[in-house]
Amino acid sequence: MTTTAGLFDLQVNGFAGVDFNDAGLTPAAFETAIDALLASGVTQFLPTLITATEAELQARFAALDRAVQASPRAQSMVPGYHLEGPFLNPAPGFCGCHPSAAMIPADIGLVDRLRAPLSKPILLGYMAGVAVIMIASQLGTITGVTLSSSQPVARLLELLQHLDEVNWPSTILGAAVVVFLLALRIVRVGLSIRPPV
Repeated sequence: MTTTAGLFDLQVNGFAGVDFNDAGLTPAAFETAIDALLASGVTQFLPTLITATEAELQARFAALDRAVQASPRAQSMVPGYHLEGPFLNPAPGFCGCHPSAAMIPADIGLVDRLRAPLSKPILLGYMAGVAVIMIASQLGTITGVTLSSSQPVARLLELLQHLDEVNWPSTILGAAVVVFLLALRIVRVGLSIRPPV
């Protein structure tokens, strides 16, 4: 039997009847969702908000951040927040369940304004950013070093201070898997852009 430290879910809009996009989200409701996520094997996740107006997103992020900060367990399970939109194509067939009226061109100023009061970083759906957060959150598990910090850069610095405790076979295997996955992605992208023969 193989055991793991748990699953990392990149996009959770809500769980167990709890909607993370609700500006009325309470810490108690968030704890209900956390209980259900843990019961399903998820130990870390990115609560995800979808397209909305700036005012709506500010209210929703504020409620979400209050719920996370109210629980030490939530703080350790939530390394960041995932913002899906509002920088999407509003044309029919592209917007899915997102309200097209709230979709806007890319605006880094909006992201800065949303992020400023929050305790966690906002990830905009860019896989590189998500990958950094995921890898940083798993550094302790892969290396065998107990890390107390929850922020990616702080975790890396903490690991560098404890190199004498690293389980090198596990670390090398983990690094090899990451390199293999990156190589597969490069090959897949190369195949997809190769001109037809």
